[in-house]
Amino acid sequence: MSDIFISYANEDSARAQLFAQAIEAQGWTVWWDRNIPPGRTFDEVIAAALEQARCVVVLWSEASVKSRWVKEEAADATGRGILIPALIDQVPLPLGFRRIEAAKLIGWSGDSGDPEFQQLLAAIGTVIQAKPKPVTAPPKPPVGTGPAPRAAKPWPVIYLAIAVAVISGALAATWLWNAERGGTRDIASTASSSDMAAQEAIRTTAKPIADGGKSTPAQTPIPVGVAGKSKALPVRRLADSAKIRTRNTARPAGDKRWDWTVFLEADSATLSNIDCVEYTLHQSFADPVRRICDAKDGFALSSNGWGTFEIKIRAEFSDGSVKRLAHTLRFN
Repeated sequence: MSDIFISYANEDSARAQLFAQAIEAQGWTVWWDRNIPPGRTFDEVIAAALEQARCVVVLWSEASVKSRWVKEEAADATGRGILIPALIDQVPLPLGFRRIEAAKLIGWSGDSGDPEFQQLLAAIGTVIQAKPKPVTAPPKPPVGTGPAPRAAKPWPVIYLAIAVAVISGALAATWLWNAERGGTRDIASTASSSDMAAQEAIRTTAKPIADGGKSTPAQTPIPVGVAGKSKALPVRRLADSAKIRTRNTARPAGDKRWDWTVFLEADSATLSNIDCVEYTLHQSFADPVRRICDAKDGFALSSNGWGTFEIKIRAEFSDGSVKRLAHTLRFN
């Protein structure tokens, strides 16, 4: 987990490195290097680093104000209250980010004594102090390593046995005395009620002994008209259950180039719940991010090129949920 996440456009990587080195010199950890380890995807690594950061520094420049990725990262940080913006080119900030004062570091060359940079560090310190690192709970000791529970003393059982013996002896003596005087019917009734009392005493006394001396209180019923506490069911969003496949068609266009079309394949109900689909093409395209909001032919996108590559797809549903897909363009 890094203290600080630096958001920047690829064109500003050299300047981002200057900021990272100067901030790390203050003792904080910084995530800024976007090298993706084998077996991980770009989106997965970026999302994890952004989520774990305690502060996000956004470098606004001519390139980053046009970057959808930088604006998404800045929006996430704004929602969490951890955004610290820095202006490194003289450009107007994107809509939605103009109310937060940015450090004026246009032309900054790495001088840690610069007053504006010192203000940036102070702002970072304030945010990080307000977002302490989570405290990890100490591990629980293995089962069986703690002290053994103390066994319940047998005295209550002994006392109970003595009480039952005394009551039984008294009942027997009374029965014999009344039998000699012909009063067996009344005594039988008395004995029956006494036996019930003794059995009740045994039942109520034996229960705490049976469960280790701990009585279980009766549960109080919830009054009619008062809502009880129930576990909330998870909200199921449209993107969670959507089953979507990606396909493409291609035909030769001459000069080793191909005309191709990529589209989504799903049932009509799923397609009707999608508002727009965003395709991110290879960076060699002049406008790599294409947005299609027409459901015709499965939100089809057509273009032309000579090489195959992976297309990142973002399906936006009417309930606000998003499903991310990837499609490898094929020319066969």
